[in-house]
Amino acid sequence: MSVRRSASLAAVALVAAVAAGCGVTEVDTSQPGYVQPGEEFWDGWKVPAGSVLLGTPFPEEFRPAQEDLPEDPESVTAEFMLTEDPYTAVRDLAAQMEAQGLRAVSSPDFDTCGVDGVFACSVYGVGADGLTKIQAHFTGHENPDEAESFARLEVEIGAWTTIYPRRTDWIDFAAPQGESGFEPPKADAGELGPGTEVPLLGRDETLGEVPEGTRLLAPLYNPSATYGVHALFHVEDEAALADIEAMAAAAATGERYPDGDLTSGDLTSHRISYDGSAGGCQVELDTVLAGDAVTARLHVVCD
Repeated sequence: MSVRRSASLAAVALVAAVAAGCGVTEVDTSQPGYVQPGEEFWDGWKVPAGSVLLGTPFPEEFRPAQEDLPEDPESVTAEFMLTEDPYTAVRDLAAQMEAQGLRAVSSPDFDTCGVDGVFACSVYGVGADGLTKIQAHFTGHENPDEAESFARLEVEIGAWTTIYPRRTDWIDFAAPQGESGFEPPKADAGELGPGTEVPLLGRDETLGEVPEGTRLLAPLYNPSATYGVHALFHVEDEAALADIEAMAAAAATGERYPDGDLTSGDLTSHRISYDGSAGGCQVELDTVLAGDAVTARLHVVCD
C-alpha cells in the first residue's frame, strides 16, 4: 500500500519562508498530520480545546498487573501538543470524563495543577466498576531544553490503565479556573522538516536525519532519565519508512524481537522493537496508517 503523495502547498510555502530567512516560523498545526480540537479521535473522546492530536492514537498491548482485570483492555495512547493556556485543555478533558460517566479524580499526593516555570497536572477518570479508564498527564516548560521540548498532553485510554488500574484513595479533581499564566512555547517549523538531525539526546550520537517526504510533528525530546529520544513522524512517502527503521536499528543495543501488529478497535499498529536489557536501549518503532499518510513513533529509552 503506497502512501506516496506530493507535498502540500502549505508545506512548500513553509519551506520557502524559512529559506528566505524569515527567522523562526511557527508550526502550522492546521496542516495534515494534526487532528483539530473538538474532533473525535477514539471511542467518543475528542481532542481537547487548546490542543492538537499529533497524528493518531497508537494501540498498546498491556497485560493485567492485578487480578480481576479485563484480559483485553483495548488500550490506546495518544500525544497532543498544547497550543493555548493548558487550563483550557485540562477543563475540557475533565468535562469529557464526566460526560462519559466517569468520576474525574486526582491523587491525594498531587491534587493541584502546578505552575512554577514548569506546568504539571494529572487527572484520571474512574468508572463505576472502580477501574481507572483514562489517565492524562499535562506537562510543559517555560524555558525548555532538549530534554523537554514542547508543552504536551499524554493520554492512555482503555478498560483499565497501566498506572493505578484500581485505587481506593482518589479524591475528586478540582478543575482549575481562569488562566494559568503559562504560555506554551512555540515550536519552530524549521527544526521539524527533512534534513533535521535525529540524535540520541543526552549523548553525542546522531541516528540519522528526517528523510524527504517526512516531517516531525513536534520537537524531539528525551523520555529517559539518562539518554534516548522520542520522535513522531508524519510520513507521506513510504520509501522514507526504511530510513526511519534504520534509525531504530542504529539506536538498538540488543536483538530485534519478532515484528508484530497491535490492534485496538479499528486501529492497527505495526511494531518493530529491540531488547534493551543489560543496561542497553529499549527501542520501539510503531507505524499507523492515518488517512493518506503514516504516523511513525520512534521511542528510545536507554539505561
